[in-house]
Amino acid sequence: MELERPAWTTDNSSTFSPFLSRIKPYRPPSTFSPPKRYDVVEEFIQHVQQDLKKLEDRSSTIKVRRNLPFGQSLAIKKLSQDKNTIIKPADKGSGIVIMNKSDYRDEILRQLSDTGVYCPIDHDPLGECTRELSSIVNSALQEGIIPKKTAEFLVPNHPRIPVLYTLPKVHKNWEHPPGRPIVSGCDSIFQPAAKLLDGLLRHYAKNGKSYIQDTTDFLNKVSNLIIESDKCLLVTMDVSSLYTNIPTEAGIGCIQKTLFETAEYSPAEQDFILALLSFVLKRNYFLFEEQFYFQVSGTAMGCNVAPTFAILYMNEFEDHFVYPHPMYHQFIKCWFRYIDDIFCIWQGTKEDLLSFHQTITTATDSISLSLEYDDKEISFLDVLIKVRGNNITTDLYTKPTDKNSLLKFNSFHPPGLIRSLPRSQLMRVKRIVSDPDAIPPRLSEMSQKFLDRGYPKPLVQAHTQKIFNLPRTNLLVSRPPKHRVPITVSHV
Repeated sequence: MELERPAWTTDNSSTFSPFLSRIKPYRPPSTFSPPKRYDVVEEFIQHVQQDLKKLEDRSSTIKVRRNLPFGQSLAIKKLSQDKNTIIKPADKGSGIVIMNKSDYRDEILRQLSDTGVYCPIDHDPLGECTRELSSIVNSALQEGIIPKKTAEFLVPNHPRIPVLYTLPKVHKNWEHPPGRPIVSGCDSIFQPAAKLLDGLLRHYAKNGKSYIQDTTDFLNKVSNLIIESDKCLLVTMDVSSLYTNIPTEAGIGCIQKTLFETAEYSPAEQDFILALLSFVLKRNYFLFEEQFYFQVSGTAMGCNVAPTFAILYMNEFEDHFVYPHPMYHQFIKCWFRYIDDIFCIWQGTKEDLLSFHQTITTATDSISLSLEYDDKEISFLDVLIKVRGNNITTDLYTKPTDKNSLLKFNSFHPPGLIRSLPRSQLMRVKRIVSDPDAIPPRLSEMSQKFLDRGYPKPLVQAHTQKIFNLPRTNLLVSRPPKHRVPITVSHV
């Protein structure tokens, strides 16, 4: 199903432009090079593998020192042998969830029973997927669209089978949590193509009017907002299961429209990008309990190009149904979105807000928006937004299910990493909290979390004092990446 413009839209042009007769590209063919390899990392991995091989060869003669108490080691061993228990990280909140395997399995089977999203198949489709991908890649290679190095990168020799698992959403339901489906595509036949596509399309995502890059970007955009109405409502919306609900053809159409309008690639290059995207989306398969499935709608979480694909689809959704809406111009002070999480300030009545929400959430069959609103405070990402007079203030927000999962001071991690953690987290607190009176207690709360994890009090206090004296404006400035030339050498 394609996105269709509503009756009140002033633009009556067709939804997607024809896929022919386009402007010649100005982007050089080198764009289609495989993603950059970090040689220093690859070198480090090789050294680690060599050391592990030496340890394996000497395993019968060396004495292993345990880094856990005997009781904890025994408990972990017993849990690993318990076939009726599933241990997963919580979808949000940094907690660990221990579930009955039957409950975990039933939730996955419930989702897989949706034939509009998943289709069971009776064989491993790797062979036919490999032939289809090779045909796309070889055609692009012969036409000079991609170099040989990219062609070799796109068709892996011994790909892994993608597998499905879920992350329990205990913040939604504590006793019977729904699961967020993740398809692990690491080293699969789809991963190289998804990586290349993400590199080619990612910069288009920033073109959306509502685009939010991260928390710092959001803080910068709301920090100077002035509210001029006494009827202000703080509003958040969230798309239900966006990744799996994006209609495949409509999603590809959004990418096609973006490529056409920017004229950054030649028609042949655009055909190649769309063919590769169609392959990743339409041929996406995975394994669960010896049963293979195709995902026939949307994109799988775990796919490298999935966030970019979802953002571009939501950009198109907003262009069609949100920005042309009369109430948008009349009542909305600001509208920001991070992938599928939306924040806006509504300067109208509650009844008007409900009417506006009903209109946009029923505009298509694929987008269903939850709605929360309050006239005093509301949470968005890891920020608690509050109204104070005519101004917006921000505070640190933690979900009720959040746990203190900071690394312990005595964990087996590089000392430099351990000692820098308090600084980075305290900087995050100072960056988010805009009320000067709230900064000391928030810094104290974060400091206590580190003390509870065994960090030395002098170390935590030193970092806390430095961050307290640091101007908050310094932390809201986006700094350019540092250009360093690393070198790796073998130890003597």
